[in-house]
Amino acid sequence: MDQDAEKSFGPKPSVEDQPSHSWTTEQLGDYAKAQHQLIVDGENQLALVYWNLGMALTIARRQFPRGEWGPRLLSLGISKPRSSRALAIFRTFSAPEHLADKSVEQA
Repeated sequence: MDQDAEKSFGPKPSVEDQPSHSWTTEQLGDYAKAQHQLIVDGENQLALVYWNLGMALTIARRQFPRGEWGPRLLSLGISKPRSSRALAIFRTFSAPEHLADKSVEQA
């Protein structure tokens, strides 16, 4: 029998389960760790999406006269903080493969 399973005092919850007040702190900790890993994995995928957005915004921005870029972003539904983050990631990493295993926060 797995030593970790013996320590958990029962079956480990899956990430699809919803936490319950009846769960032990060990079960809640295992669940929280699994949820955190899902977030990290998702963020790793998002870093590349941010890089692609930054590249598109860099190209598009050059086509707008001064003062027209901000309103254009708003009309596209892209917030200033999100566009700033995308542009920063694009400028920091010269190629998308340099983002391998990096979260948005790490990038």
